Amino acid sequence: MRKLCDQNGVLWIADEVQCGMGRTGTFFAFEQHGVIPDVTALAKALGGSKCAMAAMIARRDVYMKVYGQPKSAMIHAHATFGGIGEACATSIEALNVLYDENMMENAALQGDYLLHGLREMQNKYPQIIKAIRGKGLMIGIESRTSARRCHSACARW
Repeated sequence: MRKLCDQNGVLWIADEVQCGMGRTGTFFAFEQHGVIPDVTALAKALGGSKCAMAAMIARRDVYMKVYGQPKSAMIHAHATFGGIGEACATSIEALNVLYDENMMENAALQGDYLLHGLREMQNKYPQIIKAIRGKGLMIGIESRTSARRCHSACARW
C-alpha cells in the first residue's frame, strides 16, 4: 500500500481505530510491516474503554500543508472533543497501563497461542473453517459454511 500511494501521489491514511494500541502485538498494526503512513487515526482503546478519545497523527509535511506553520514546537490541533481534561488523563493512564503491564508483548504471545489452537481446529474441521488470519489478538476466522450450518456443526464440537 505504501509503495502504491507513493507511486501515485496519494496520501496513505492508516485506520488504527480497531487494530491500534497494541492489539496486534505492536503499538500500531502497520509496524508489523515496517512502513509508516502519512496520517494515522486512533480512537476507542485510546480512551481506556472509559471515555471518548480520538487522535489523528500526521507526518509533519502533511500537517504543514493542512494547518500551516505551528506557533510553537508542539504541533497540536483539536476539534469536537478537544481539551476535555478527564479524557486526556484517562488516555495517559491507558497508555501507562499498556506499557507498564507489557500488554503488547502479551497480545503477541497470547495471539500466537490462540492462532496455533485455531489452526489445529482448522486442520480437524476443514469443511467448516476455510482460513485463519491474524496478528496478536486481532484474529479472523473465515468459515466455509453459512451461519446456520456452522451453528449446527459447532454444536457437535
